[in-house]
Amino acid sequence: MYAPLAQAYDACAALLLRRLAEAESRSAAAEGLPPGAGAGGAPEAEGVGAVGGGGVAVLLATHNRASVAAATRRMSALGLPAAHCGVHFAQILGMADDLTLALGLQERQTDR
Repeated sequence: MYAPLAQAYDACAALLLRRLAEAESRSAAAEGLPPGAGAGGAPEAEGVGAVGGGGVAVLLATHNRASVAAATRRMSALGLPAAHCGVHFAQILGMADDLTLALGLQERQTDR
């Protein structure tokens, strides 16, 4: 019953992460920097929310461990560092605390 919902979530997360990586690439190119040399806060990309200072942030809120694993693999594949300031993982306080701890130990940005 939940598999189609998880698949849709994973596809949306992958799209947002790809747009973030593309926006960073464009930003680095505009500044004459090599790909991946951006500061981790790309200009606003379509479908991705801007944060203070004009950077981009993607908030991935889920307790689904498979979805978090898929998102972290996608980040690696796109060359986005684990501690990227524009990618945050969120869980409700008191739920999936072990998942939040594991993400924090990987130096990923977490919110509660």
